[in-house]
Amino acid sequence: GCVLAEDVVAPGPLPGFDNSAMDGYAVRTADVQHVPCVLPVVGDVAAGPASPLSVQPGLSVRIMTGAMLPPGADAVVPVEHTDGGLAQVRIDRVPVPGQHVRRAGEDVQPGEVVLAAGSHLGAAQVGLAAAVGRARLLVRPRPRVVVVSTGDELVEPGALFDKMAPLV
Repeated sequence: GCVLAEDVVAPGPLPGFDNSAMDGYAVRTADVQHVPCVLPVVGDVAAGPASPLSVQPGLSVRIMTGAMLPPGADAVVPVEHTDGGLAQVRIDRVPVPGQHVRRAGEDVQPGEVVLAAGSHLGAAQVGLAAAVGRARLLVRPRPRVVVVSTGDELVEPGALFDKMAPLV
């Protein structure tokens, strides 16, 4: 409910790294040119800290939504386009480079004003500020407006009708 008293500028890109837009398998598209295709699965990458896994030629990595794309991968095949395998996966659709990958800076570039001074703050704006690393914001409280009327022509509601003589 407050009003932002300063511009909020992104110090870095958002997202901060290339990540998976889907649960599925991180692959090298060069390895999946014909379907169905079966690739060994060398591990899992969950959202959170970077994984030591990489996608080597002829291999795949199971990946969760929001997880950092492992080095070597250039696409994510959604689990719906596979048999969901754990040790090996059958891929039923040919991916294209960049498919189901959110690129670093795709939403916000470093130095971009994400919230302008004068913006009214709600849950979405506070969430955006947190996403770019701002723990505190300089704000002004919501303005309050008070109407003060003065003068003897003012009467309580209904009092005017009490003073009027009945019309005959």
